[in-house]
Amino acid sequence: MAETSIKDLPVDLLVRILSYVPTIDASRATLVSQQWQNLWHHIARLNFDMSLYHSPSKKNLFNSREDFAEIVTQTLLLRPKTTPLDSFRLVFSYRRCLRTQRQVDSWIRHAITSGVGIFRLSFEGEQFIKTEGDSFARVCRNDGFPSLTSIYLHDVTLNDEVLFAMVSNCVNLEFLSLSCLRGLRNFKIHSDSLEELVLGYFKPSFSRAVGSLDICAPNLSTIAFEFFCVKKYYSSDLSSLVEADLDFTDGEQRDYIYCWDILKLLSGVDSLDILNLNINQYILFEFVDIKYAPHRSVLMNVKYLALQTEYEESDLVRIGEFLKLCPELELLVLDSLNEKDGRDSKEFKSKPLILEIPSLKQVEMKNYRGSENELYVVEVLKTHKVVLQKIVAFQQEVNGKLPPPFVLFDTS
Repeated sequence: MAETSIKDLPVDLLVRILSYVPTIDASRATLVSQQWQNLWHHIARLNFDMSLYHSPSKKNLFNSREDFAEIVTQTLLLRPKTTPLDSFRLVFSYRRCLRTQRQVDSWIRHAITSGVGIFRLSFEGEQFIKTEGDSFARVCRNDGFPSLTSIYLHDVTLNDEVLFAMVSNCVNLEFLSLSCLRGLRNFKIHSDSLEELVLGYFKPSFSRAVGSLDICAPNLSTIAFEFFCVKKYYSSDLSSLVEADLDFTDGEQRDYIYCWDILKLLSGVDSLDILNLNINQYILFEFVDIKYAPHRSVLMNVKYLALQTEYEESDLVRIGEFLKLCPELELLVLDSLNEKDGRDSKEFKSKPLILEIPSLKQVEMKNYRGSENELYVVEVLKTHKVVLQKIVAFQQEVNGKLPPPFVLFDTS
């Protein structure tokens, strides 16, 4: 049987393979064979990363930037207009000069007119200011980006009006990620198509939060908050929301207020059954200590709870009180169990720890080390027959690899 070489593969398959490597490397494939000379012109996924192109010293950064920009420009000019553009990714060290500014503007126009599906820009080094004619903002206010399905905005400046117009006019938008944004005060996110929303690292430098978050997204299924703090939260339609992630581990003790406000936002969502909480001890304990607060109702229908918080053996009573608020809970993930000096271990273990979670089927223990405290948790779960099916342990990484999980308890 004759061997098949790579040059014998179908053209469509070769083009698809080339689309998964940086575009500049794909263009170099022309050196392999004359047959490959024009293959890269038909790639539907463009990926330009200046950091992979060259790692220059400061004295020749200007020339490297100019060369890279010229390569991007020529690549776009050589692409046939009939070639679809599924995604456009650019990592570029931006320079405040007229020539580079015009080139960047032309790249954005090319992506828009080509009906790009996913558009991701990252401008490193110097602050990326307005493109010539402010084409991005102008398009947002007028026609929008009807072909875009995903938008990532990180460390950029834009105003309330542009954000609202961009989201509203991207009629096929499914994924939106906003983090470390400047110039915004009120986040107004209204979209009938949006399915996943990620909001991260927005908090004023002063002590009190300002601004607002207004969400109307009837098809939104997943929402994530990573240290996102505003003064007021509004929602008019979150009827499809299934999963919520809250991460406030980087905050201070007083930041539990912001976490509560987000939980209040979610409290009227009956469809929510997956909740990932990455919170510190202060937030967890305040949550338990203040009774009859409206934000507690968000736990009533949760079936999957990932609780990532550092706690000690004596804190397990409060953990138990917290879990009582989740009567429908089926899967519990516990992470980051802290070691303690053991001075009051015997005294604590002499007190009964009652866990009332009637629907709990499985417990997963992350970063498991087999410590005395962890073994005690397993013992309590088994003794009180809290878990209906399994307790599974996931160990910490060893030499960059995760060992396979193993079962600590199985009722089958």
